[in-house]
Amino acid sequence: MHGGAPVFDTIVIPYDGSERSAHAFSYAELLPSRVVRLVRVEPNFQVLAPGPLANFRPDWRPIRAEQIEQEFAPFAERFRGAGREVDIQPRFGEPAEEILDAASDADLIVMSTRGAGTIRGSLLGSVADRVARQSQTPVLLAPAPSEPGAPVAISRIVVPLDGSLLAERALPIAASLATILGVPIRLLHVVDAGAPGSAGQGAAQQALESHVQTLRDDGLNASAAILTGTPAPTLIDALTPADLVVMTTRGRGGLSRWLLGSVADRIVRGAPAPVLLAPSWSETQEGGGGGMGDRQA
Repeated sequence: MHGGAPVFDTIVIPYDGSERSAHAFSYAELLPSRVVRLVRVEPNFQVLAPGPLANFRPDWRPIRAEQIEQEFAPFAERFRGAGREVDIQPRFGEPAEEILDAASDADLIVMSTRGAGTIRGSLLGSVADRVARQSQTPVLLAPAPSEPGAPVAISRIVVPLDGSLLAERALPIAASLATILGVPIRLLHVVDAGAPGSAGQGAAQQALESHVQTLRDDGLNASAAILTGTPAPTLIDALTPADLVVMTTRGRGGLSRWLLGSVADRIVRGAPAPVLLAPSWSETQEGGGGGMGDRQA
């Protein structure tokens, strides 16, 4: 398992100018990286009059780009003060497409949602939903705090497992984050209360014990639990706002083909904690995106 060096080389933070959007900066500050890429996307069309903005003001792009640079200045200084390189990218076009393109060579996208709600209700609305579903770069979706400006913290890494190899691929990045942040790691497996027999629970217990021992051998404070109930709400109830949930997706298919299917979808939409969605590393490597897959495989 990986440990020591930063898990992420480049973190991308989309920003729309809102206070909720700025909340993502706080989570990005907690995660070590060499580069922070700040992205602001401006649509090419204006709302009050039809047609491209260039038809009304040919020089609007360089003017707006300069304004964006100024808006990003205080955030850039925060990251530079922490020794990070900052890449500011004003972009123009369809927001989700531009964000995905800006993150094509990155290791993580950090976006803020409204909190105890859905991605579709996030500050970026359908943009965040589309980015989460289509990104080949891992995406961290951070719920906004109930009170503006409230401090954020990550005190535990939580990995939901379902007995599949794909779910277990979240373990290396979770272990890396636990090592770097100096926090414990908790593995959770939910047994559906309505499922017959106990053979599945026994196999789950054996697998969890094996994973915990491996993590402990790597010097981590690791524990596990088997919970009983309906998977999604049971997992959500086990989380706190200071947790960081790490889950593996299938990669190319995005959210609609998540390993845990509707369970994962509900966790993202209802969890009080940030959720990091990592595409399957084998598929990420095949696609040539981001450096994390190469380092973690």
